[in-house]
Amino acid sequence: MQKLKQLNEQKLKIEKRIDELVNWLDEQGVGFNGSLLDQDGFPLNKDLYKIRDCRIEVIKLGNDHKKLMCRLEKRLIQWHKNGQPREKEKEKEKEKEKEKEIEIETVEDNEKKEEMKLQEEFKNTAPFAKVDGVLSFGPAGKAGLQNDDYIIMFGTSSSMRTISIEVNSSEGIKTDLIIKRKNQILKLSIVPKRFEGKGKSSWPDFLNPEVLEWWISRFSYEKYQGSTDNMFIWNDMNEPAIFGGPEMSIPRDTRHFNGKIEHRNIHNSYGLYATKGTFEGLIKRNEDQNERPFLLTRSFFAGSQKYCTIWTGDNTANWDQLKYTESRLLSLSLSGAPLCGEHSGGFLKTRCGIIY
Repeated sequence: MQKLKQLNEQKLKIEKRIDELVNWLDEQGVGFNGSLLDQDGFPLNKDLYKIRDCRIEVIKLGNDHKKLMCRLEKRLIQWHKNGQPREKEKEKEKEKEKEKEIEIETVEDNEKKEEMKLQEEFKNTAPFAKVDGVLSFGPAGKAGLQNDDYIIMFGTSSSMRTISIEVNSSEGIKTDLIIKRKNQILKLSIVPKRFEGKGKSSWPDFLNPEVLEWWISRFSYEKYQGSTDNMFIWNDMNEPAIFGGPEMSIPRDTRHFNGKIEHRNIHNSYGLYATKGTFEGLIKRNEDQNERPFLLTRSFFAGSQKYCTIWTGDNTANWDQLKYTESRLLSLSLSGAPLCGEHSGGFLKTRCGIIY
């Protein structure tokens, strides 16, 4: 009984905290699922980091609440069982238990045979992907996938090259998923479904040589239809910038090409890799011209000056921002990146003629 009281107190505490967080989000005018962008597509003038952390805490508390309710349910069932049932009820329960034991033994035998067959079939098959994050409410969470699981087979796919085709063709269909968890091979079932958010973006992993070659190929006149030899490229938002994402970018624990490099380790140089691929794509499609293409970028790193001209991003139309323009551009030039510039009259808010 004491344990039940403790669990109930924990439940009430979590519910109170969730109510506080949700009320705070409502006070900010964004709620739990509201957009963090204004009508013009720019970030709201609010504490976006705090809003994001608040939303994440609500999700975590929701998961804790769900687990706690399961524990409470088990405790309540056990508490009632420890009462004083009548003798006839006891006898019926014993008979049912025996029947269940027989059924369980049969099921367990079949499960063991299936498990042994599974272990033997895939014992020499190498996994092709590692699970780094699972949303409890998504298809992966519902399928029972966990962090650090290794994917061996997704339906009929056993490589990253074909998994996207498999996922698209299996949308809404129950699909077998063979995984390795620690030293055990397991078979799960997953039902892929289409992303239900308000937008969808894909960011190339330029650390993957195959992806880099694919990106370079996209600038050929055959692929980039309508482009000409005197039309060049502007790589914008290539920090990468994701207004609705954590820290306004790709999650820092996102894994790159070989699974060993986290995004936090290459975040500052992502723009460099993007412009390098774009530059090489423009060079390749005009090999007969032997001319340096013009490429403009917002994100840059040491070495970016080899490939592109630097633009310092969206600034505000006011005198303070204009004051910093000269020192910022001179600093970039002294750092070895002389081809640089910015919005001299400002980009955000109201412009006035005198600044121009």
